[in-house]
Amino acid sequence: FLDHPHFPQAIAALPYYQYYRARALCMLGEPIQAQNLLVQAVQIALNLELNWILWHIYALQAELFSQASDTTRARESQTNAKDIINKIVSSAGDSGLGNQFLTQPDVQEILSNPRWSEPKSGGQMR
Repeated sequence: FLDHPHFPQAIAALPYYQYYRARALCMLGEPIQAQNLLVQAVQIALNLELNWILWHIYALQAELFSQASDTTRARESQTNAKDIINKIVSSAGDSGLGNQFLTQPDVQEILSNPRWSEPKSGGQMR
């Protein structure tokens, strides 16, 4: 993932770092700080077209918005994640990799789980 054709490795790695740091902040009960990191991560990942991390970022945003009872933004983030997943699948062509990607549990959760419309209780991530 760090072999980006136009950007140094450190820049391409930044959204991954921000995503994992945001997950850690969620587990520490700091959802606002996590969301702030994710906003930055989205912008960098979009600019660098790093779809492999971008759909994860949107999924985590959806979860955080859901926990905050912001169902509109949770659905928007889930839709963004689905769009990126579909982009990844279509870029795989007819190799079968796209279908294999779609069977992954994290991908299935985004594509089929309507839980983003319901606030989560407890405040901790799964």
